[in-house]
Parts: sequence; structure tokens; C-alpha cells
Amino acid sequence: MKILYLHWDEVSGSADQASLQEGVATLATEADMFLRLLELGPEIVAINLDLHPARGRELAHHCHMPLVFIGGSELDVIHAMKRYPDAFFCDALTDVPHEIEAETDQTWSA
Repeated sequence: MKILYLHWDEVSGSADQASLQEGVATLATEADMFLRLLELGPEIVAINLDLHPARGRELAHHCHMPLVFIGGSELDVIHAMKRYPDAFFCDALTDVPHEIEAETDQTWSA
């Protein structure tokens, strides 16, 4: 599975990206970059809610593939759950493979 990961902070996002096998996640740190990379057809879109959660939730409406929200305050998560009830939620990018496997019939592979 290939993940498109939206995180508004390049340093934190790069550290998260490095926590997965090389080549599994592509990092986007701005809206235009995210929308361009979305056209490449990732299998999963992961959006970090720790910074600018409203911007992340707004961009999520462009996604037509499994959507995972990462982190965020309790209120940010509640807002995302109401707007995207079919999305997955977890605490870290490294949890995404396990969350997808637990909730679907898909098996994680890099």
C-alpha cells in the first residue's frame, strides 16, 4: 500500500515518514502539493490533525480512497468523525497499517 501523508510541518512529517519502510509514504506539506500528489492515486490518504486540523479536514473531501486521520485533539477527532464517518483514526503514522488491517480485509505490504 502506498500512503499519501499530509502534515503541515515538514520536520515532524519527515520524521513520521521515516518511521515506515522507505517508499511507503509520500509526504505533502502544503495544499497544492497534496492535491497534485492526490492525482497519482495513492491507496490510502493519511491526514495529520495536530496542526491546522480544519485545513486537513477540508482537503479530505478531495479523497476517494481510504482516509485515515492521525492525532489531533479530542474535539478535532470528533469533528472529523462527524464529517467522515467511514474514515479510520489512529495516533501515529506507524499505526496506519495495523488500523487498515484490523478494519478491512486488506493485508499491509510495502
